[in-house]
Amino acid sequence: FAEDGHVGVAVTEEQIARDLDLLSDSVRSVRTYSTEGSLGAVPRLAREEGLKTTVGVWISDDLDRNEREIRWLAELLPEARGAIKAVIVGNETLLRGEVTAEELAGWIDQVRRIVAPIPVTMADTWDNWHKNPEIVEHVDFITAHVLPYWEGVPAGRAPDYVFERYDELRQMFRGKRVMLGEVGWPSEGRQRGGAIPSPKNQAKFLREF
Repeated sequence: FAEDGHVGVAVTEEQIARDLDLLSDSVRSVRTYSTEGSLGAVPRLAREEGLKTTVGVWISDDLDRNEREIRWLAELLPEARGAIKAVIVGNETLLRGEVTAEELAGWIDQVRRIVAPIPVTMADTWDNWHKNPEIVEHVDFITAHVLPYWEGVPAGRAPDYVFERYDELRQMFRGKRVMLGEVGWPSEGRQRGGAIPSPKNQAKFLREF
């Protein structure tokens, strides 16, 4: 799955079904980032394993692609509506600077009209919720990414850092549920400030988190 939201390598429904079968004993739900291609089959296949799906609609500065994503969402709804936990419209779109908060709100509202009463949100880094508070009026809950490695936070400090940002959002947007959409620590890569990627630090972060 490429950073621009396109499926880079064709993945069959059979491969997805096998992955979901492996996950079904360990998780209650899964998240997708696009409705393109076989990703559109995930809600149906997940339901067969007793799992819910949070469906992602990829939003970028490619307006035609955005419309296709929403059309694909509408097409998968009839057979998957009961299996969809929520819909995320846009993943770190504001972080990438590809659309304005006002434009993203328009896409969110468009999706809401299609999927109601399924809850709708957008996913972005915690600071972009701070910078664009007006978008909260358009979502049912907040999906925040808190990735301390990318901010140079040392592994020993990282779990507390995640929940400090989580609590900040809960205080700032009282009455809105806050979900941590992405949290993690890399096992390898380059050092970023005091953040050192390694299997040991990854295990430490996950265990303490």
